[in-house]
Amino acid sequence: MAKRHGETAAGAAADGTAGDAAASDAAAQDVATGGAPTGEVAVAGVPVEGGPVEGGPDGAGSGSAAPAGSGAGLPVAAAEADDGPVADEAAGGPERMCLVTRAVLPVEALVRFVVDPDGHVVPDLKRSLPGRGVWVTATREAVATAERKRLFGRGFKAEVKVEPGLADRVEALMRRAALQSLSLARKAGLVVTGFTKVEAAIGGERLSALVEASDGAEDGKRKVIAAVMRRFGDAGAVPVVAAFDSAEIGLALGLTNVIHAAVLAGRAGDGFVDRAGALARFRGSDVTHSAVSTVAGS
Repeated sequence: MAKRHGETAAGAAADGTAGDAAASDAAAQDVATGGAPTGEVAVAGVPVEGGPVEGGPDGAGSGSAAPAGSGAGLPVAAAEADDGPVADEAAGGPERMCLVTRAVLPVEALVRFVVDPDGHVVPDLKRSLPGRGVWVTATREAVATAERKRLFGRGFKAEVKVEPGLADRVEALMRRAALQSLSLARKAGLVVTGFTKVEAAIGGERLSALVEASDGAEDGKRKVIAAVMRRFGDAGAVPVVAAFDSAEIGLALGLTNVIHAAVLAGRAGDGFVDRAGALARFRGSDVTHSAVSTVAGS
C-alpha cells in the first residue's frame, strides 16, 4: 500500500459477516454490514439463494486429488478447511490453504466461505461464523475459478449450492464494508470534505488517505495531488482512494455528492484504508504510488 507520511500503510484485511440462519438474503445483508449499524450506506442486498449443486467427495464436481506436496502433512493452521471461526494460533497469525491454488497464505489474504442452513455457499468475510469453512485467495479470479470448477463440493466434502456470480457478491460486500468504514471514520471526526478543507488538511494534518470521486473532474484531482506534492515532494505519500463515485461517498458521509475528502490519521481512518486496499486487491487493481489512483476504481 502507498506510504502515509513516509511510512508503509497497514496491510488490508476484508471485514464483514456471512449471515444469519434465518434466511440466505438476511445472511448476505449481515455479511455486508460487518456488524456496523445499518442504514449508513444503501447498497443493494446480495441474494445467495439457489444455484447449481456441487457434489461431495464422491459426486460430480468433487475435483481431482491434490498434487503431491500440496497439502499432505500440513498442520491444522494451514489446512484447506477448518471446523470453526479463526483465532490467533501462533505469533505471525494463522494460515490456511487456498482451495484453488493450494498455496498456504495468511488468513488476511484469503476469503472464508461457509455453508448456510439451506446448503448455499456464502462468504464469511469476518471469519467468525461457526461451522466448517473453506478458504479461497482473496481475488476475483480465484473466487470465480472456485465457482467455475465446482471446487466447493470438494472443500466441504458435501453437496452444496453456489449461486452464479459469487465473485460479484464478494466484491459487493467488500465495497460495502469499505463505505461503512468511511462512515465510521466520519463519526469519529476524522473526515473533512470540500476542496478548500481538504487542501488545508493536506497542508497541516496527519492523513490516512485522500478520497477522490471517480466521476470528479480531472482538474480537481490534479490540484489535490499538487497539494500533496507541495508538502511531501511525493505524489504517493498519501494513499488516494478513487473507487467510489460522488453519490456513494456522499451517502456514506451523510452529505450530497462529495468530490474531495480527506481521512485524517486514526484507527478508524486506517480501517478505511485497509478495507479499500482489500477491495483494490480483489479487483486486481495495481496498488501503486501513482498520482491519482493509488486505490483505483474499476
